[in-house]
Amino acid sequence: MGLIKIPGEVFVAFGLDKSCSMVRPFGSGHIHQTFRVDTDNQCFIFQCINHKVFPDVAALMDNIFKVTRYISKNSSPEDLTVRIIQTLEGKSFYHDDQGQYWRVMERVPNSKTYDMALSPSMAFEAGKVLGDFHYLLKDFPVEQLHTILPNFHNLDSRWREFLIAKGKASTHRLSQANALIQIVDIACDDELIFSRKIYSPHTRKRIVHNDPKINNVLFDNHLRGICMIDLDTMMPGSFLHDFGDALRTTANPFYEDEPDSTSVHCDLDLLKAYCQGYLPCVKKIMNTDEIMGLPHAPAHMTFIIALRFLTDYLNDDIYFKIDHPQHNLQRAKAQFALYYDFKEREPEIEQIISQYVK
Repeated sequence: MGLIKIPGEVFVAFGLDKSCSMVRPFGSGHIHQTFRVDTDNQCFIFQCINHKVFPDVAALMDNIFKVTRYISKNSSPEDLTVRIIQTLEGKSFYHDDQGQYWRVMERVPNSKTYDMALSPSMAFEAGKVLGDFHYLLKDFPVEQLHTILPNFHNLDSRWREFLIAKGKASTHRLSQANALIQIVDIACDDELIFSRKIYSPHTRKRIVHNDPKINNVLFDNHLRGICMIDLDTMMPGSFLHDFGDALRTTANPFYEDEPDSTSVHCDLDLLKAYCQGYLPCVKKIMNTDEIMGLPHAPAHMTFIIALRFLTDYLNDDIYFKIDHPQHNLQRAKAQFALYYDFKEREPEIEQIISQYVK
């Protein structure tokens, strides 16, 4: 999607006056085009929705509108959530004359996002925000939500994509990725067993975020957690996916694409703080299978993300945005290193978790 401007008709549709608004690009996201719009007394976030990634915009926005409205109605004032602005016709998005889809949200004042946890107290806050999110939605009818991205964290599906990519990859890329391909061949059977338990028809479906990395947590100026943002992937799923993916970023004191993969490791102080924030909120609504799966969830989700980076590298980088030709390979190396560290520390992780689920 090339650089675009907000058409005047979009302002009219949402009942806003373009002439009294200051518009500027906002954020660093790669999926949607995002703008900050300031009026005399309010601040809004406008997004042009990437309908190539999310082709069913109506289902996407139906999920977000239902859940954010439910949280607003069934929680105390301090339990904030994203507030969707409706059009004058009462819709949660607008389809303009050029075929683009737009949504508008109120910007939470004095808020900011971070790419990593700066301290254990910040990890605690991030854990509490996700825990509150899960707990507040415990009674929401899961069947009312659409599955926006089928098999999003299903390792069987990601494994098939990897095999296809490996079969089509160039000799050069196969050679460059050979060591990581061997890791996948060794580890994948065990991870498939874990994944199939989660995707069993007998496993209870939960309403989950599905992309709860730390930069999808909003913080205030005092580094207190406010709420989850970027709800596009929110749909029926598993607590284990959210818990594992959250720790993949929050308990990792390095960037996702750390060039020196030998330095990548899990910080147990950050992990413990996250568990301390998250688990007291949700332990009372988790079942035995979910609690038993918690210690391995960080390793499992890290394996899935590493496999996706490796698959994209073999596919000549068609999905993830890259800064250089080796970027996806670099990401995969860092994530596989983190995967092995999570695996090695699983007994310690289990001990930490046990303190908060008694």
